[in-house]
Amino acid sequence: MPLSAGAANQGATINRLLNRLNYAMSNDAEDITTAATGDYVMMLDASDNYEIKYADATNVAELISGSTVTALTVTTLTATTGNFTNIDAGASGTAGTVDVFPSTASKGKLQIAVTDQTGDTTVTLQIGAMAAARTITLRDPGAAATIVTTTDTTGTAITSTVAELNKLDDSVVALSKGAGVSATESYGAGTFQNGSFWITRLIVDLTGLVGSATDLDIIGNTGGAASAHWGQITAALSGTLVGGQVTCLEVPAGGADDIDFYSATVSTGAQDGAIGDLTETALLTRGAAWAAGDVKPMTGLPPANDYLYIVNGEAVGGTYTAGKFLIEFFGKT
Repeated sequence: MPLSAGAANQGATINRLLNRLNYAMSNDAEDITTAATGDYVMMLDASDNYEIKYADATNVAELISGSTVTALTVTTLTATTGNFTNIDAGASGTAGTVDVFPSTASKGKLQIAVTDQTGDTTVTLQIGAMAAARTITLRDPGAAATIVTTTDTTGTAITSTVAELNKLDDSVVALSKGAGVSATESYGAGTFQNGSFWITRLIVDLTGLVGSATDLDIIGNTGGAASAHWGQITAALSGTLVGGQVTCLEVPAGGADDIDFYSATVSTGAQDGAIGDLTETALLTRGAAWAAGDVKPMTGLPPANDYLYIVNGEAVGGTYTAGKFLIEFFGKT
């Protein structure tokens, strides 16, 4: 029926447009209650003299896309894509999050959130210009972690490898002691590299270990414990050795105070066993009691892949109650 038709049979007002809407709502329509997929929307077609017609989801999307939405609250959006100029998740005083799901069901999600800022400020996460398409992967750090940031604005790429970056970490362990000296009160080891120069350092504490009453027997856990070594020296972690020294940090007590340092080709040397029964190399034979502050250079160096041992320098046995040493090796590449 054309828009110019009389109002008498379409509604009670003299406005023809309102008459059409009133007639349709009063005679042909009821509350849909809850919209569902496949429902239609009643519309007036401006291109056809405002005839009442229906619109499906595609028609409604076409109508919306042709206009500007300045504010919109969406509880759930199931469309596969959406193009928005600005998105606010939450509001001032109400926390909001953005959840991003992977393609596989029940495989977690990425949640973007923000904590309270010091002031009412905006933090912008901005992607810099890329020379080509990039995929940037955040790998699992193994625990909750913080991303290291910098104020460097030059945009210079970091080309260091994981191994190179780990060399900057003082906690990188270059050596691991054997089970036969596990009773030691403390132990620390690390490798430090600067250019082609390497330093390998160990701090050992003899407290809790046992020395036999035989000269040149290995010091370790009581009862002849095997693997009483202090770590393996390798070229990969210490470079090619060119020198070494031992510093007495605390005078040994409870056992022999004349203590020697050796290496051997195997890790199986046992407490109370003779170092001479192994294929050994003498690194430093003190020949006298150690005093706090003594620094003695090594007269021999461990061959690559040898294990370090600490042995009695005299025939005095006992359980150590004190005795700390700093052992250092100097290497190059």
